[in-house]
Amino acid sequence: MRSLYINYETLRRNDSALIVRNCNHQVKYLVNGRWGNQLGKITVNSLYGDELLAINQLTAGKIQHFEITCDHHQISTFWRILNNYDHPLYLKKLHWLIWGNQR
Repeated sequence: MRSLYINYETLRRNDSALIVRNCNHQVKYLVNGRWGNQLGKITVNSLYGDELLAINQLTAGKIQHFEITCDHHQISTFWRILNNYDHPLYLKKLHWLIWGNQR
């Protein structure tokens, strides 16, 4: 299993991209964007600026629906319940289960 990390202080600032590092503190990805409205979008970019994937928010409200796309092809979808940060996320087509503190 691969572990990736984001610095907590980076999450608190809204003016910069999130920097994702591996366990050796090497920068691997840059994450940009926001969600919370129906047109929300988050992109994951390589260090060279190439968009690796996008997470598009399809619905807003208590139960939020997202899709993950790569090269404009849908990879998977998931649902997130608003203000429920301990609920695991299941990515259907990838058969991935993501859990942990989502804050």
